[in-house]
Amino acid sequence: AGCVGAVPHRDRRRLPRTCLRLKQATPFRSAVALSSTSAMARVMSAGAAAWAASVALLLAAGASAAQAAAPTYENPIIPKQNLPDPGVLRHKDGSYLVATTGGCGRHGAFPLHVAPATLAVWSAASPRGCVFHNTSAHPWGRQDFWAPEVHAVGSGFNVYYTARGHDGVLAVGVAAAATADGPFVDSGRPLVHNGTMGSIDPNHFVDDDGSQYLLWKTDGNAVGQHTPIHIAPLDATGTKLVGPSTVLITNTFAWEGPLVEAPWLMKVHGKYVLFYSGNIMAKYAVGAAHASSIRGPYTKQRQPVISAGMQAGKHWVGPGHCSVVTSPNGEYVMFYHAWVNTGKPVNFGDERLLMMDALSFSNGAATMSAAAPTHAQLPIP
Repeated sequence: AGCVGAVPHRDRRRLPRTCLRLKQATPFRSAVALSSTSAMARVMSAGAAAWAASVALLLAAGASAAQAAAPTYENPIIPKQNLPDPGVLRHKDGSYLVATTGGCGRHGAFPLHVAPATLAVWSAASPRGCVFHNTSAHPWGRQDFWAPEVHAVGSGFNVYYTARGHDGVLAVGVAAAATADGPFVDSGRPLVHNGTMGSIDPNHFVDDDGSQYLLWKTDGNAVGQHTPIHIAPLDATGTKLVGPSTVLITNTFAWEGPLVEAPWLMKVHGKYVLFYSGNIMAKYAVGAAHASSIRGPYTKQRQPVISAGMQAGKHWVGPGHCSVVTSPNGEYVMFYHAWVNTGKPVNFGDERLLMMDALSFSNGAATMSAAAPTHAQLPIP
């Protein structure tokens, strides 16, 4: 305070030296100094803001580049190959193996295709191997080798499948191998055989306590009857039924038409979820049913989880026969087949292409990322 105001000359000797220097400075120079300091502060502030903005732009660009570089997929995941009824296994190392209906080589059945954990690249050019290399040497199957699924059982792998025996009846069989690549050796006889109606579309399920079960469909639609889906317990090898079967569901909803088939059982949040396919050809679709006990009762969702009829603008029709696995990202992925929508009726001789899309569960219901099969570049689940 002693430096403020006019000070008589005679009293200046009593002021601190700093005050004397301030008093000797002209008012003009003091104003310039203060103005320069303020301007410098503004320049520094503007520079800091510009630097922060530059950093934000760089981070945004980096995020966009990372997003752009993220792996994507587009259906079908293996183009231009007829791969119906996919049964998908995810290995412990994260890679995937899919077995499908169809010939393999000159005389075999059930080609095996593989993909790494990223799901980005499939062995599309040719299958990795065959479940059966020569069906003419099969111990009981004669023709119509359908709907294989590869499952890890114990220290090895089992393939569950459908074939028509020498008696002309469709039955469920099982073949085992030490590795997922085979060679697979058949058990020598049908695992499920119904002398009056065929048995098709097997699915293997392991519960939390290690108990194994087999699911399958009775082919009632072939004789004008309903098509119940059954479940029965298996022994430790997964090659023999060890208890009575129970009917889980049958075709009751209008959208299911003459049949339900292709069961796939899984457990989500402590509840059992049974995926299945209903109806035929372009009306084929995937449904879901839920239960608190493995033997039911199962409550169906009223509408399909995924469907696509022959409508203008729809690229695919008849999605169905699904498998559901968990990706390395912890997301559920549904694999299924579908026909290309050419605007003309489809039949079993047309290519059914291998597809996949993300699946989620909300309020106890199964929900697909889209109600119909996708046809766009999408992030891999």
